[in-house]
Amino acid sequence: MHRVLDIDLDFFVDSVAHWVERDGARLPEDEYSSWSPEETMDFLRGRCHLTGKLPGWVIEHHDEAFARWRDAVGDGMLVPPFHVTHIDAHADLGLGDAGYVHLITEVMHRPVEERSLPEVVGPALGFGNWLAFAVACQWVSDLDYVFCPGGGDDVLGLYMSDDPKGLQLRAATMEQLRQHWSSGGDEPLQGEADPVVPICKIRAEDFSADGSYDAIVLCRSPSCTPASADEIFDLIRREFIEEIS
Repeated sequence: MHRVLDIDLDFFVDSVAHWVERDGARLPEDEYSSWSPEETMDFLRGRCHLTGKLPGWVIEHHDEAFARWRDAVGDGMLVPPFHVTHIDAHADLGLGDAGYVHLITEVMHRPVEERSLPEVVGPALGFGNWLAFAVACQWVSDLDYVFCPGGGDDVLGLYMSDDPKGLQLRAATMEQLRQHWSSGGDEPLQGEADPVVPICKIRAEDFSADGSYDAIVLCRSPSCTPASADEIFDLIRREFIEEIS
């Protein structure tokens, strides 16, 4: 089974920015500071156990990872389902946008092999929900969400199974979704369910990778990071990534 290390630069910023626009301005330097290069390398070497370069992708916005993974699955470079370690200030599972409506009422009703098609995904996929769409494609076997202080509480409850540690997406109708809404979320969402994807939420200070990785993603997320963080972005890129064209 393949293992993917997915890193968002905003993990290495001391405060978490919420409700930002995808193409918004960089964060102000006087309010947001980034880790030092030494702290960043200590985490990646000591906690992620990186020792050299891995094949991977360097992207600006995190939703770009979806197309990269789709191509890698199609080429046989990634064989689903694969483990994902998501190192990020945000879960990227859809809390805060309405993309879940399209995912549940449209995408999930399609055969698994069609769910990643651009015309099926449509404009609903975004930088705050792309990982949920990857789960819907059944690419992800299990997920470790490693979060920094200020993160960790943004997993959309609608996606959780009866087991609180599992993600389980359902193919629901709009009527079933309305019934769930009208109950204030107390009534479970009805609809045909996909297999449960185990999720483990881990604080940064408690994380230690339990295996090596086969591929890596590095995302800048400009609207969630100050420009000063580019120094460590460039460092991670140089030290740990053999870029896939």
